[in-house]
Amino acid sequence: MKLRNLFLLSILAISFFSACEQKADDNLEIEALVAVALTQTAAAPPGTLTPTPAKNTGTIKGKVGLMAPPTPAMVVYAWNPATNDWTSIETTANPNGMADFNLEVPPGAYLLFAYEADSHGPASAGYSTDGKVLSPIVVNPNQTIENIMVQFPGQDDCGFMYSIPPSPDGKHPELPGPDESCVERMKAFNESGLAEASYSPDSIRVQFPAYSDNWSDSSSIQPGGGFTYILYALAGQTINISLSFTPDSGAYFFIHTADGIPIVEKSNTNWSGELPANQDCVIGVVNLTQQQVNYTLTVTK
Repeated sequence: MKLRNLFLLSILAISFFSACEQKADDNLEIEALVAVALTQTAAAPPGTLTPTPAKNTGTIKGKVGLMAPPTPAMVVYAWNPATNDWTSIETTANPNGMADFNLEVPPGAYLLFAYEADSHGPASAGYSTDGKVLSPIVVNPNQTIENIMVQFPGQDDCGFMYSIPPSPDGKHPELPGPDESCVERMKAFNESGLAEASYSPDSIRVQFPAYSDNWSDSSSIQPGGGFTYILYALAGQTINISLSFTPDSGAYFFIHTADGIPIVEKSNTNWSGELPANQDCVIGVVNLTQQQVNYTLTVTK
């Protein structure tokens, strides 16, 4: 009887120690899982998102256009002269107005200018606040600058009002500003009181319609006044210019190069000839009378 009881006690003891050993193993496994969970919790607390690094760039937004619609496809350049950093974007043509552009640039001071995408002529534009030189735009990190107008530089008798740099991709040459010697001559001429007419500051550029070799403009000039047009043509290209007006013998037109060299001193009716170089020419219409003159100027090529 005693042996039987001793045997039962042994069985119970073995079962007890086996259960304790299994529990200890389970506890070790649980402790390991808890340690991993605590480590993970310390590395990334629940509900915390890893922040996205801020962009170290800025944005310039605006519009680009020439003297008047339509605006062809233009390439707008942002160029930092200090670092030679630059970027560009080609805009979509707009037949009714200016075209939108959006440039992303590193921080810095940029000059903005544009050239016609499919042309190597003077169809260009720039951003200027004084009409004399391109104005720098300072861009800070994550800053957006809006409403920047990149426009045709305008012209007077001495050429474009300000120069535009060559495009940094090498596709377009520099657009020179006014000829300094011409500026001095015109200043002296105007100060001398010998000017025959006062010209509108808003000269019109001759732009031939698509698939047409003919362009004309009808307007009127007040007594003693005048108006100027800007025509770009290639060297050796034959141009025909005619002027009709009322009253009879009330007006004439002249032609000279953008730097002031005469091509036609005076003509009351028409002129046909070859232009001397790849450059802009100025066509001026002058009222000789003391009454309003109505006229039509026609240019064909």
